[in-house]
Amino acid sequence: MKSANFSFFHLLILLAISPALSAQSEADYIRSLATHLSAQTEVSVHGGRVDLITETHAIEVERAHKWKNSIGQALWYSLQTGKQPGIILIMEDREQYRYTVQLRSALSHAGLSSQIPVWVYPTDFPGLVIDNTPNFISAQAHGQEQTDFWLSSNSNKRHKRRCRWYEESRGRYCTATEGEPAGCCH
Repeated sequence: MKSANFSFFHLLILLAISPALSAQSEADYIRSLATHLSAQTEVSVHGGRVDLITETHAIEVERAHKWKNSIGQALWYSLQTGKQPGIILIMEDREQYRYTVQLRSALSHAGLSSQIPVWVYPTDFPGLVIDNTPNFISAQAHGQEQTDFWLSSNSNKRHKRRCRWYEESRGRYCTATEGEPAGCCH
């Protein structure tokens, strides 16, 4: 009986704090991103709903750990709307950065990198802070961590944000004066 009370007590605590542990719902992100991008939300198409539609893109918004789902949905919504596919990954902590690398690597392998742009919340949306997001997101959204340059640790080469190697190699954000400029970033 004592262990049952102990487990029930823990369950009550977990239920009480679980809303605080989770960030916003995906719908909250979609609404905020839609306002920021002047996009339509939840547009019905055959076989689904497009999260965001801008003048040029049909965008799938997905939590970073579900990146594999985003590729098929973005392509399907593009086909249904006649707009370019796009993906916005929601990164809720630093550990999830690996999912961005995995998604971009898969798109590159399939030759789709130039056809399907990938944006990451919060790094690609400076100034957009969605309530109750983890502290690291607020810091990045205000430009305190991410920069327009990426320093590849294996080559000491500095890549610009528009370069295909930006955030795609082992490395870190850097300033415009660190490392050597990469030849591929002209």
